[in-house]
Amino acid sequence: MAKYPETATNVSIGEDGRQFAPSTPRNKDPILDLLRAKLGDSGRFLEIASGTGEHVVHFAANLPNWRFQPTDLDPDRLSSISAWIEHSGVSNVAVPVTLDAAELGWGHTVEVDAISICNLFHLISKAHAKAILKECFDALAIGGKLVIYGPFMRDGEL
Repeated sequence: MAKYPETATNVSIGEDGRQFAPSTPRNKDPILDLLRAKLGDSGRFLEIASGTGEHVVHFAANLPNWRFQPTDLDPDRLSSISAWIEHSGVSNVAVPVTLDAAELGWGHTVEVDAISICNLFHLISKAHAKAILKECFDALAIGGKLVIYGPFMRDGEL
């Protein structure tokens, strides 16, 4: 999977390098409410395509016993994630890493208790989405949770 497609949300960029997505203020709390309801008290959390980094620091600040690993493909997004981590002061978020989640094989190299994917599947091909799901299920520990958020409509069809 290459850099974000042109259909990805445009972001604004702050002076400190943090990127801001227009949808995050609307959706971060409903997603957090779902995570609180479905996850246990602690565990290892992998975020696929962390984007700006706004979600992962929000989740980390509100789920302090979880250890978060943000990922992305885009170096600019990885920089934004790092800037968000620094700005927020959260200590339970690891340094973001480059991950092509559609590349087969990575799911056997990690084991996590939860994975989130927000606002990605409407931007990528069906083949990439299937590959990502396969790898996620390989990476999840027994009883692990996969949380997917975002639009699922393409060209007006679900």
